[in-house]
Amino acid sequence: MLIEILRHTPPWVWGVLAVLLGLGVMQLRPRDVPAWQPGVLPLVLFALGLSTLWPLLHAHAWSALPWVAGLALSAGFGWRLGAPAGARWNAASQRLHRPGSVVPLGVMLAVFLLKYAAGVGTALAPEVARQPAAVAALALMSGVLGGWFSGRAAALLALVWRERRPTMPAQHAHRA
Repeated sequence: MLIEILRHTPPWVWGVLAVLLGLGVMQLRPRDVPAWQPGVLPLVLFALGLSTLWPLLHAHAWSALPWVAGLALSAGFGWRLGAPAGARWNAASQRLHRPGSVVPLGVMLAVFLLKYAAGVGTALAPEVARQPAAVAALALMSGVLGGWFSGRAAALLALVWRERRPTMPAQHAHRA
C-alpha cells in the first residue's frame, strides 16, 4: 500500500519536499543574513498553513479557531524562547548572525509530513477526514507548526531592532 501511495503522489509534491529540505539544510550551518530574512520562512509557512485550512473552511468554518489558537500559542512560545543562543546583530555589516540549528529542518519536515498525511488521509478515507475531531486536529497542528516559526522570527527581528536602535545619550544633571 505504501508503494501505491508513493506512486500516486504528484511529482510537484517531491519538488516541495526538495525545496523544504534545501531550506532546512541551509539552517544547519551558521550564517549572516539581511535583517528582513527571518520573516520570509514564517510567511511561506503561513501560506502553507492557509492552504491546509482553506479547504476545511468550506465545510467547517469553525476550523479557523483551532488553527488561530495553535498559531497564537506556538508563536507566543517561540517568542518566549527568544532569539537562538548565539544570534547577534553585526552593525558594521548590517547583517544578522544566525547560529546553525537542526530544529527548523525538523519543523519544516513536520509541516510537509502533516500536509502529506492529510492529503493521503483525505484520498483514502474522505469520510474520516471530514469528521470534526480530525478537522480540529489538522487545523491545530498546522497552526502550531506555523506559529513556532513566527514567534522565533519575531524574537530575531526584535533582537535586530533593539541592537539597531540608537542609544540615548545619558542626561547630565544640571548643578545650580
